[in-house]
Amino acid sequence: MKKLLEKLREVGIAIIPLVAVVLILHFTVAHLEKEAVINFIIGTVMVVLGEVFFLSGVDNSIITMGEACGNSISRFKSVFLVLLFGFVFGLICTIAEPDVQVLGDQVNSVSNGLISRFSLVIIIALGVAIYTALALFRAVTKIKLRTLLLISYIIIFTLAVVSTVTGHSDFLAISFDSGGVTTGPITVPFILALGIGAAATKSGNKSDDSFGMVGLASAGPIMAMLILGMFFKIETKFDPDSMYAAESLGHVITGTLGNVAIGLAPITGVFLIFQFFFIKLPGKKLLKILVGVLITYVGLVLFLGGVEFGFSKAAMEIGRKVAEAGDIRYILIPIGAVIGVATVYTEPAISVLGKQVEDVTSGQIRGRVLKLALAVGIGLAVTLGIVKVLFAVSLWWFIVPGYMIALVFMFFSPDIFTAIAFDSGGVASGPMTATFSLPLVIGICAAVGDSVMDFAFGLVALVAMMPLIIIQFMGIMYKSKAARLEKERLAAELQLAAAAEEDKDFSGLL
Repeated sequence: MKKLLEKLREVGIAIIPLVAVVLILHFTVAHLEKEAVINFIIGTVMVVLGEVFFLSGVDNSIITMGEACGNSISRFKSVFLVLLFGFVFGLICTIAEPDVQVLGDQVNSVSNGLISRFSLVIIIALGVAIYTALALFRAVTKIKLRTLLLISYIIIFTLAVVSTVTGHSDFLAISFDSGGVTTGPITVPFILALGIGAAATKSGNKSDDSFGMVGLASAGPIMAMLILGMFFKIETKFDPDSMYAAESLGHVITGTLGNVAIGLAPITGVFLIFQFFFIKLPGKKLLKILVGVLITYVGLVLFLGGVEFGFSKAAMEIGRKVAEAGDIRYILIPIGAVIGVATVYTEPAISVLGKQVEDVTSGQIRGRVLKLALAVGIGLAVTLGIVKVLFAVSLWWFIVPGYMIALVFMFFSPDIFTAIAFDSGGVASGPMTATFSLPLVIGICAAVGDSVMDFAFGLVALVAMMPLIIIQFMGIMYKSKAARLEKERLAAELQLAAAAEEDKDFSGLL
């Protein structure tokens, strides 16, 4: 109970800036309907309680399950079995991820049913599964992360250029967005823990080999979606009103109950199979894990239900009304920065990543410092996303220089920072980005008349890209500081040695 109260205080304080932004805009330039305000308040309470339960449950369930399965996989002598189980875990986690289901609904709406939600989810899940297997293979064989990332993004940008040149760029923004939505509150804890468990047993270097799993897994769906886009062309537009029409709380909760159950059931089922054949944890610890799964389930239902019920509609309406207010629409640019920072502090997967980073690096990289750096990066990303819509700027002008900087930084930043950076890119673009920031931009598009396909989509991609630059820059600064301190230490030692030698010579003269 004490831990729950502590988490309640932390989450409550963290969400205040986001709530304040919405209410200030409501009472000034973007007056919302009474029903929307009530729904937003109810949704806020649900989000706070949901994140408290989620963070409490995930420590004793998803993370423990992932580490146990990772340790079991790493004991297999057959590389084929390691890859096979990595593929299976990547597949079931992605199919379960609520954000992927949301993206599937959006693309289905855009294509007027040409691409079903099920087909799109399967394509994305296959991309994640292949790259999860590849990431797990890297964790147990010590292949350099930067090598795989460099090859992967060269392929990705080659596919992107080809799709643009051949007139199949409709999927460009959605492809890069898919890399972010695949790594949400279910996938991230399990894949991170899976990598930590495997790397700790095989390589013995948890810091360098365990992280990077999420970053690599995010590259798979981008590739898969770019390839899919070469076979389809979307010419229709979103209807924001139909996508984010108000629904009753009961309807939202009912749908969320099923989605979260579908998400957690396969992961729990595969874990129980591993428990029966390989892991064999004591009954008391197994019961603790299952109770943790139940608490996680309740937390995710409350969190995702609250986001969908209260946040999405309010965000879209605010974006639309402020954008329709003439020159005052440019106030959305600084507002985007505040919203970006606020979403970082309400994103449950970021808290999980921060804790795991702090544990694995033995406190050398503090969780709160990581979160602050991400807040700066995501604030800038949401700002750029709004600028992109207001001034109708192509996504190419942001992702090409952004990824070039990120890839160059890989050669100067320590490996651990590169791995954490690419993991953070996937983690930062979680449910709060997909269900608050993205609707905000869709509302702006609806007001200014831009194509949602070309300008609203791509926001998640910017959010996923910015941490790659920010965290690796932190690594470069950390490396420079460490080198300077080592140089000062050596100089001090030389001075002491010289002083001791002088004292010795002086004593000899006496």
